[in-house]
Amino acid sequence: IGPSDAPSVTATRTMSSPQKPSKSSSDNDELDRLRVRLRTLAVTTPEELFKELGMIRAEYDAKASMVEKQLAAVEERLPALQERLRKKKSEMKKIKTDILAQRADYKLHVKKVHDFAAQHCPDVIDRLSSINEKMARIDKLKCEERAGELIDNCSIAIPVNEVDGILYTLETAIDHKKTMQQICADTAPAYGSRLAEVASNIEAWASKQLKQVLESISWPWSDPQDERAYKAEVGELRKIVAVLYLALTLIVDAEVDDDNAAAAADRLAASVFERVAVRFRFHFYGSMKTADPAHPEWFLTQLILWMRHSLVLYSMVVQPVLEKRHVVGVSAHDSFVRLCCELGREKAAALLDSNEYRQDLTLFSTVIDELISFEEQREDWELCPGRFSILEVLCEEEVRNRWLMVENVACSARVDDILCSESRWNRRFVDTLSDVDPLLVCEAADAFVSLLLCVRGRARPLPCPITRRLFVDLQVLLIDDFRSRLVDVASRSESPWETPFPQIMNAMWYMEKSIEEWGEAELISSIEGETERADVRSKLMESVKMYRHVWEQRAGDVVRSFRSQLKAFAQNYASQNWRGVTRLRAGEREISSAFCPLLLRVRTALTDTTEKMCAPAVIIMFRRMLEVVAEILMEHVITLVHFNAEGADQMSFDVSVGLVSVVNSVLERTEATMRVEHEKAMVKVLSCLRVLSLSVPNAMLLQEELEASGDDEAEEKLMAMKIHLVDKAQALSLLNRRSDIKLNTRRGPVKIGM
Repeated sequence: IGPSDAPSVTATRTMSSPQKPSKSSSDNDELDRLRVRLRTLAVTTPEELFKELGMIRAEYDAKASMVEKQLAAVEERLPALQERLRKKKSEMKKIKTDILAQRADYKLHVKKVHDFAAQHCPDVIDRLSSINEKMARIDKLKCEERAGELIDNCSIAIPVNEVDGILYTLETAIDHKKTMQQICADTAPAYGSRLAEVASNIEAWASKQLKQVLESISWPWSDPQDERAYKAEVGELRKIVAVLYLALTLIVDAEVDDDNAAAAADRLAASVFERVAVRFRFHFYGSMKTADPAHPEWFLTQLILWMRHSLVLYSMVVQPVLEKRHVVGVSAHDSFVRLCCELGREKAAALLDSNEYRQDLTLFSTVIDELISFEEQREDWELCPGRFSILEVLCEEEVRNRWLMVENVACSARVDDILCSESRWNRRFVDTLSDVDPLLVCEAADAFVSLLLCVRGRARPLPCPITRRLFVDLQVLLIDDFRSRLVDVASRSESPWETPFPQIMNAMWYMEKSIEEWGEAELISSIEGETERADVRSKLMESVKMYRHVWEQRAGDVVRSFRSQLKAFAQNYASQNWRGVTRLRAGEREISSAFCPLLLRVRTALTDTTEKMCAPAVIIMFRRMLEVVAEILMEHVITLVHFNAEGADQMSFDVSVGLVSVVNSVLERTEATMRVEHEKAMVKVLSCLRVLSLSVPNAMLLQEELEASGDDEAEEKLMAMKIHLVDKAQALSLLNRRSDIKLNTRRGPVKIGM
């Protein structure tokens, strides 16, 4: 690549789907064919796309049906196969018994021969032993001679440049090494050393041949390629890689004693990858324009392109060799990705250590963003996500501390922008979607949660638990800072009924529930160690409690404002002449004009609460506001005013018909299932008014009966009259508010029928 070929992030996003390396099954080939077919669909409209997808689905349904038929046929043959296996097992047991018997018979005959020879011709055994020693020496000499021939053959085969011949000769020499260890244990180390020397020459030859073939096909590739077009080159590369692996095995075997197969596989991966490393260092180090430190995305994007388009050929060449040699725990796919990440990590570390990046926060932030984007792209393309992380360079203490400082400053600036936006208190969804957001979240809270999720997403791929923990602490700090800012804005609000007070309350509710829900799943799950998890959990729970506490404080402000407004209306309502109300004819009773302002304020407050508060909080606020209404009526009206029967009946009508109907009509427009007449505070108000509105004879009779009864008996009498939550003392106190009742308590009980 040249300066004009410098990759860009945009180009990466528009690249076609990669051809993933085969996992050694035909299923993977079928997936590759399906990917190619989907990628090359010639469609221009959704209808054409769904038509093509339907045809593809029909084809695979037909294939699935055929496979099901084949499976059914196999299942039909299973009983017969099981019977055959059972018979074979019986035959094998019989053969095993015969072999054991023959072996025992053979040992017995050998013993008899030895005993006979020792008794009749003892010198025969000595002669046989001498012959065996001479034969063993002959075998040793032949083995040593063969070893010399094989080493010479390996040396002679190199100038010929015949890969098959070198591979065969080297395999034979390695096989003979095992024979040497059995027959010539004393000379086997010398043979291994000479073989390692020859292997070094073979390694150099194989590396040269490998480089030539890779250059002929211009590998590594930055663009999609059809590997089938390089079938001959792939076959040649496999042979060269096989020779290279055998040579590396001999070299490593001479250097180390443990796990030489894995060590040789690692060296093999690095040798085949060497051309990629050379090209990377050529373009992204030194004075090349592509090595511009202001564009870290160039080298990272190039690595992604190589992993996407060069990985398949690499795996096709290296993986078969590893599988043939039974190398366990080493994957060509993983090795290529690991080596690419090591190149990126090395380059990123060099940039972060440079003076230019130390002095320029913009460049520092840019390289961090690009490194995180690199890991996200690796995850999108399934290039060993979560392993070989290039973000290790960001976990160094100096870099980490600087990064956290930058993140803190950037997040604080973002919160400032959020709270200064003109639309900060608008609902996060447009009107057409408002029904799907019962929490009525404002854009400020939604944007802040998005900010937290962004910070969480940047910290999630970090391989260092310490760094992840520090990012969690940063998020907790941001959560508390956002709450403090909302409290400050709310404290400067002119009225709890006007913007932004209700929006801030909804934001507090939303933040409390959000932290409670995803704090455990997102933040705490990223922490290692139970002690640290418990510490973070306690901090989050403290934040949840503080958001709840602030919401309760703001709800108290709303209730206090509501109380102060109702108090003035209630005092005006109580100042009416309730002792001089005259009897009205049936059907002529209306709500008192003095009660209408109070009723209007209650309806307005409840309606505003319904429209501006989130749905879960509406029920809570309704109950508290109804409690305030009940308290105001009790404290400033019912317990202070003197009534006659008609006055009490009129007030009962105002409350039970006017207030209850209006509030219930507001409740019906919400998801609340509560009814005003069933709420405890209002039940007591209605019961008190029911006591006050009794007719004169009934009131006098009730007063005398209550005075003559105990507390329990009085409660039963009141319950029978549907008067609840009012005890004997309260009932008598209410009856004393009746101005039209005068009872001489010194007389006997007055018996007036009810």
